[in-house]
Amino acid sequence: MTNVNVSKRTSISHWLSSGRRESEAEHHPNTGRIAGQVAIDHAGVAEIKEGTISGWIAPESSDREVRISINGLDIATTGAGRSILLNGERAQTGFMFNVKSLWSYLGEGDWLEVRNGSVRLPISTEGMRFQKFGPHASQFEQLRKLIEAGHVFDKFGRLRASISGNVEWQLQVQQLYDAINDVLEKQFHRSAFIVYGTLLGAIREKGFIKNDDDMDVAFLSRYSQPAQVRGEVCDIAQGFLAAGFSVRCPSRRCLKLSRPGTRAHIDLYYTWINQDGSFDISVGYHGTPLISDPDSFSLVRCNVEHLTVLAPRQAEPLLEQLYGPSWRVPDQGFSHTAKTRQLHRQFALTLEQGQRIYWDNYYRDRRCPPASSFAEYVLPRLDPASTIVELGCGNGRDSVFFASAGHTVFGCDMSHGGIAAAQKGATELGVTDCKFFALDISQPDEIDAFFARPELATAIRAPRQLVIYMRFFLHAITEESERTLFSALRRNIPRAYRIVAEFRTDQDSNTVKVHTAEHFRRYIRPADEIARMTREYGLTLESAESGYGFSVYKTEDPHLCRILASAPSRN
Repeated sequence: MTNVNVSKRTSISHWLSSGRRESEAEHHPNTGRIAGQVAIDHAGVAEIKEGTISGWIAPESSDREVRISINGLDIATTGAGRSILLNGERAQTGFMFNVKSLWSYLGEGDWLEVRNGSVRLPISTEGMRFQKFGPHASQFEQLRKLIEAGHVFDKFGRLRASISGNVEWQLQVQQLYDAINDVLEKQFHRSAFIVYGTLLGAIREKGFIKNDDDMDVAFLSRYSQPAQVRGEVCDIAQGFLAAGFSVRCPSRRCLKLSRPGTRAHIDLYYTWINQDGSFDISVGYHGTPLISDPDSFSLVRCNVEHLTVLAPRQAEPLLEQLYGPSWRVPDQGFSHTAKTRQLHRQFALTLEQGQRIYWDNYYRDRRCPPASSFAEYVLPRLDPASTIVELGCGNGRDSVFFASAGHTVFGCDMSHGGIAAAQKGATELGVTDCKFFALDISQPDEIDAFFARPELATAIRAPRQLVIYMRFFLHAITEESERTLFSALRRNIPRAYRIVAEFRTDQDSNTVKVHTAEHFRRYIRPADEIARMTREYGLTLESAESGYGFSVYKTEDPHLCRILASAPSRN
């Protein structure tokens, strides 16, 4: 490891840092409310809606704990009156519960109360109890059994078994953490240390937070400039993919790591030291930045229940930065996206970087499937022995199909994993007249270099039909990248050629998708695309049709548009 000093293992309760503890004054509630700074001088439940319960405790109350009970059974607990920093000023919060799945257990005859200590809090417009759960039958006894068995409402409001004390889960996570740290240390000379909820639980709860649902770790980047930090994250993601991990990057601010065939996963965030010496982290923070430097930022080994992990030596100052001055007060409704968050957006991975990680992970272990329905639609509309350039070829299913039918094919995709899968699939099927290349079409220089390849340049000059084939590609790139692409096509292809494209339309935006929405989708209005092609790109429209039934996949029937167009010769 570099830039990290690791001491001998110790119990986490013995290494609280020298960070400043909150004074009593920091716990004195004031009358500021985050949303609009509304003055309050009384306690009560301001709102109950399916999923959340929020309100205030009395300013003079010395008890910070708020409890929800159903039919007299306590089912959830949180803290209230947290002191926060908002726009540089100290403000006070109320309380909020996220109990989204609670309503599915409640029905006729059930009642809900909220208490602060021994005091029942009045519920706006309802009195002291809330009983409007609908006419359906109560499932309270099932709820009671789950609560008594140790189930808790997690941060998303789901009722589930707690990870605290869950030995089986913790042993799986220990193996995953060790494997993650092994890749970081051996390949990148970095180390994985606990942050966010895992660090908060280790210090405040002396274990895992009961309503947490995962493990949070981070590494310290060797860089401080956004582009360099992002590049390092991408390199590390590729290192994990090569090591056999499943790697997801839904927010483009952390890597979700798991092993195929296991349920455990770990969120890997990235941190860096800004040029002014302030510590920073990819998902942001809610307090005053810790001042450090790469040489003094040190880690210690510690135990968190059944796990042995690395943690920052300056744990308490870091927790105050991550959560604000009242991090010791439990808050079941805490959200990292609250208005108090300080976030440097330029450190998030770019859309193209995030998409490459997604598609590399997606294609890595997938075999080349049969041709798409669009490829079968296009094939009889081609001249014999055409030259086809497929943009966004993925694992090569359609490229291999066209090459097998006697066409010369050049497939390209931003995903190196997809290109590797395409080459492997073509080799296994004995298809030789197709070649595959990695290409990021958001970069004009890369497009120019692609078309300057001798084999492609020769094929373009040949007196055969040239086709630019784009299935499920246009909706996977931004409109800016689309314009970059068509400008490059005009610049690099002086002869006549055809465009064939299939893409998701604006009518597909609300349909249920089989695959996660983690990858980018741009839902395109067909009339807008036709206008761009004919007016901006100088194409002549041959045909256009849209509707359902074009590409049914499992339970999904997307609304698609198919366009055939042609570009004139400029020789």
